[in-house]
Amino acid sequence: MAYENINVNSLRRALNKIDNISSSNYESFVNKLSNSEWAGGIINRIRTATNKEISEIKEIQKKINKYKTACDYIEEYQDLDDDIRRYNNSLDSYERDRDRYNDKLSSYKRTMRNYSSNEPEINKNYTQSRIDNYSWKLSNVNSKISDMNSKLSSAKSRQATLRTKIDNLIG
Repeated sequence: MAYENINVNSLRRALNKIDNISSSNYESFVNKLSNSEWAGGIINRIRTATNKEISEIKEIQKKINKYKTACDYIEEYQDLDDDIRRYNNSLDSYERDRDRYNDKLSSYKRTMRNYSSNEPEINKNYTQSRIDNYSWKLSNVNSKISDMNSKLSSAKSRQATLRTKIDNLIG
């Protein structure tokens, strides 16, 4: 089921509208029935029918409570869906940065390897500083990618857990 597309606020409002069903009014009614006021067996049929209605109302109330809990899970599921989208966007950005840093690092390393022995030291120092800088940036972005993958995995796992809980509640 596409839990991403459920309007949780509308669902909650609908559940709250029908949640005012109360079995206590019926139970009070049954308790007030007196055998002395009714002739024949009709009193027993009224009690039986009313008790059946009370039982059905209680079942409806149980389902409404399950659906309200499902609303909470669906809302969390949708929040995680937003998080996953953000994580993927960040991951894409970090991966582009990593590719760019790798290209730059490779270029500076190639430049360093191609220097002749009589290359001025200032050029070698500059190139080495660029290598160090891009190595640091690459390490930093790899750490961010790892962190983002971990967050992404955790969010997807939690979503799967929520999906199971929701299915069990409404199934």
